[in-house]
Amino acid sequence: MEDKNLIQSKKVFDTLVSAMEELNLNFGKDEEKLTVHFSMDSNDLPVSHLFTIDSEMLIARYFSPLPFNVPNENLPDVALAVAITNGFLKDGCFDLDMTSGMIIFKLTTCFQDSLIGKGYFKHALMLAHVTVDQYNDKLQQISEGKMSVEEYLRTVMDVK
Repeated sequence: MEDKNLIQSKKVFDTLVSAMEELNLNFGKDEEKLTVHFSMDSNDLPVSHLFTIDSEMLIARYFSPLPFNVPNENLPDVALAVAITNGFLKDGCFDLDMTSGMIIFKLTTCFQDSLIGKGYFKHALMLAHVTVDQYNDKLQQISEGKMSVEEYLRTVMDVK
């Protein structure tokens, strides 16, 4: 017999899948791992999306890895830019792995003693997609040494 957490997680996963279907997205899913993944075009760089349902912790996680890695010599500037960016965000955050140079945008929400509706997943996807699209190209420019942190700060101050 399935445990209560797994049953609840599968219901949340089914809601996630239904929300993605309503948005007419072409997505892949893994019903064993409770994941949904797909890519969407944006204004500049493609945006990868991954939703996972964690049946142990009862949380829904969203991840969007940026399509580049930061070289070691530019890690300090990008780390500062990521911290500045996170200060402006109302929901979610960018994480920079200082070992690999990978940047990921993430959102997390708990569904313990509750269920998440399709509206949440649609909102989370749109919020995340717009946020990643707004910052990914600028973070890449800093990563490549084509934009200074000072220029970045002026740019995001105009955007926020």
